[in-house]
Amino acid sequence: MSRYPSSLDRDWVWVLSLDVRGDLIRWTSRPIPDTVSGMTGLILPGLDPDVVTEALDVAKAEFDRVDTLSFQVHFPPEFDPAALAASGVALTACDAELALLPTRFVGDVTTSSGTRTRSTPSTTPSWDDRYVILSGYISEPEFGDADEPVTFSVRATTYEDESSIPGPTQVVDPTTVGAGSLVTVERDDSYGSSYPLVFGQPGVFVGSDGATSYRPATPGYVFEGQSGAPSDADKWEKILVSAGHTQADRVHLWWEADPGFNSVEVALTKGADNLGQPITYIDASKGTGGAVLDKSKYWVDWRDDSLGGDGGGVVDGPGSGDLSGVGSLCVWLLRQSTIPVDWARMSGAVAFLDEFRFGGVIETPTSALDWIEDRVLGDLPAFLGRSPAGVYLAPIRWQATASEAVARLVEGEGTVVRMAPARTRGNGRTTVVRVEWARDLAADEWARTTVVTADPRLGTFAMGTGLVQADRSVAPRVVKVQLPDCWDEATAYRVATWTLWREGTAHVEIDVDLSADTYGHLQVGDVVTYGDAGLHLGEGTVCLVTAIDRHDVAWLEARLWVVRPEVAEVVGEGTNIPPQDPSYVIAVGGSSSTSYAVTDAGDVGTYAEQGTPIVTSFEDTRAVRYIYDQDVYLVGGEFGALAWSLTGAAGTWTRIAPGSNDLNRICEGTDLVGALVAVVAVGESGRILTCTGDVTDAGDWSQQTIGSTTWYDVAHDGDGTFVAVGSGGAVITSPDGSTWTSRTFGVGVNVRGVCWDPSSELFIAVGDSGAIRTSPDGVTWTARTSGTTENLYAVAADGEGVVVAVGGTFATTFALTRSASGGVSWATSAVGIAHRPQAVAYRVADPYWDTASGFYAVGAGGLLATSPTGSSWTAQTSGTTAQLFDLHVPDRA
Repeated sequence: MSRYPSSLDRDWVWVLSLDVRGDLIRWTSRPIPDTVSGMTGLILPGLDPDVVTEALDVAKAEFDRVDTLSFQVHFPPEFDPAALAASGVALTACDAELALLPTRFVGDVTTSSGTRTRSTPSTTPSWDDRYVILSGYISEPEFGDADEPVTFSVRATTYEDESSIPGPTQVVDPTTVGAGSLVTVERDDSYGSSYPLVFGQPGVFVGSDGATSYRPATPGYVFEGQSGAPSDADKWEKILVSAGHTQADRVHLWWEADPGFNSVEVALTKGADNLGQPITYIDASKGTGGAVLDKSKYWVDWRDDSLGGDGGGVVDGPGSGDLSGVGSLCVWLLRQSTIPVDWARMSGAVAFLDEFRFGGVIETPTSALDWIEDRVLGDLPAFLGRSPAGVYLAPIRWQATASEAVARLVEGEGTVVRMAPARTRGNGRTTVVRVEWARDLAADEWARTTVVTADPRLGTFAMGTGLVQADRSVAPRVVKVQLPDCWDEATAYRVATWTLWREGTAHVEIDVDLSADTYGHLQVGDVVTYGDAGLHLGEGTVCLVTAIDRHDVAWLEARLWVVRPEVAEVVGEGTNIPPQDPSYVIAVGGSSSTSYAVTDAGDVGTYAEQGTPIVTSFEDTRAVRYIYDQDVYLVGGEFGALAWSLTGAAGTWTRIAPGSNDLNRICEGTDLVGALVAVVAVGESGRILTCTGDVTDAGDWSQQTIGSTTWYDVAHDGDGTFVAVGSGGAVITSPDGSTWTSRTFGVGVNVRGVCWDPSSELFIAVGDSGAIRTSPDGVTWTARTSGTTENLYAVAADGEGVVVAVGGTFATTFALTRSASGGVSWATSAVGIAHRPQAVAYRVADPYWDTASGFYAVGAGGLLATSPTGSSWTAQTSGTTAQLFDLHVPDRA
């Protein structure tokens, strides 16, 4: 996009302003009409608009990124540059600005039959209405006699970061830390080394037993003591921990022993060095003990739970937390710099980037901007913008939802006009991302790796933000990312999924014209919704504003990046979705020795009963679950039957692990990165089946009996805990699906359903007589008021705070209660339910099938009902009158 007027040149004028000791000289590209008000200073013609054209064209793809422009102008006699220099006023001491000034407002714009018509303007422009392109200082001036033109460049001040972090006076030498014997750990020089600046909760992995156990830590540097060798006890008095004051008050100090490592708990002293600079150190002369202080290497442990886990690194002022969030850390660093920052625009990225947590140590001096460009940009979803007010970080909200949109854009409504065909970016080949993190400096290797993989068999990978289409006509691509400042598993996973989406997704970019009157508040990084029938994009399509060109008073030219496409039609490689794709809804049940399944081929409301038995000799099919990690369906039912299928309800089922006790529910447990931990099936007479391998291989299943309890349901929190519930208030928990521990539920009724709500981070269990209880870990349970006395059979959460529990006493009675607070408070509702619901699940929207998200309930009499929010329900024709016990819906995007 261009940054200068094209067909609207008559409405704009270039103005170059120079401040010489408070006197303003302004050169213009053409005369300024009298209608423009508010200009002061000496106004001269003679600015050639062509001098800026090339540079602005180069910058057209980036917002506000114009570094340097050169000019040649004539100065008036009273401002002779040679005379000014002789009097001590150099041009390099002058501030300069280049701006576009509107000479008249052109009124509102309407669009009809592909043409634009402007109305008569109601106001006239002023100097305050200018659009600043470049603001900076004069450099490289060249001048001769008074009547000759002067050539100079204007350089943006936003790029001149001369700061140093740690600062130039934060060095270990006698001036800063004292005149005692100075020793540094793992350093060659005793003097002139920079202080370590610790941020967040960082680490070098140090073996606490010399072999397998690792702790996050940073080196501690001995900087003051008496004369003598390090082996002499009680000589070293101070161990430098960090430049700046830290959040932690106590830490564990580790040192090498034979064998392994030893540690001692010590207090941190937050004081100042000899120059008054804040530092954090260990005062080893106050009781730490000579047995520690004769060592030459130390490590400081920042995340020791035995000390309360009170954080680690440098704090941003008294009472603040440690700077672990990347957004807050970048703000702190930029405040130490010498560059101007556009804080208004920067504020929009802070909370977003704080979802990523870093911890590290800066020992080699760097500038704030260099560190941000090296450590943050590229690996994290953000880019660096530059405006006349300074630099700022803008977030790439690749997981944005319509609820975050600040504007609704609809092509062709008169205020939004698409200017060119949409473009597609992205290689479509990346199928694997490996993120290496937790850097072990001593071993020079990465201690942890997080891997996210797209499935090349499907050619697609849905991640909740769009569709990744793998191009199977070329070799797949593996991308490796290294995060030296990451010690947080959730951050590593976020980076991995963002990178896979960025590298593998075919991004859609769209250029549009927007009415300035309506959308003048938009800026880079904003989330908007955009609808365009010509591009098959619904009005709720979520987009990110990646560039804005204010080339016209009435119109803005914006570039949109579609981050959550609504796919109306997919063409090309990867469109042949295998039958086992989990877009189907399958509700299972049966009667009279025949198992039934109700299927949905992706179109909500189109269902068909599979009238043949799913597995021979099933009387009732009680449970169904799609195992995403292995692309296979599992069903379970009466007589302990368990079976699998690759093709769903209408396909061929293979029976495994036969038994005599009915199975009621199946649960898939995964870790934080979605890898399978275990599949657990629970049932009658205490029966629990567990598989940690191939679910289609009977040899990979193990069986155990826990009491005589009827286990009705089982759930997993995605981070290490299974919870199973059963008759008489029985509750058990397990870290792996195999080893179980009995817990106390607090009420003796049958507990029939349980789910995990990630928004409230609670397990929610429901049972007879309207019982509802919640627990963060499955161990301690809190009673909630359900608002009903009916038996509750099942519960499901949408992951964003809405939880629905269903049930009833008889086949023709029903109960439904709903929570909008993650399971804490409840209100009853049952609109549209005709029979007792037996199961409920939440369906995630599927971009391939264009299906919406919402709750599904099945039950007695072939009940099948749907609800967008769990409040008002609509009955669907299931095609069967048999009782339906369980259902699978797509619960991952």
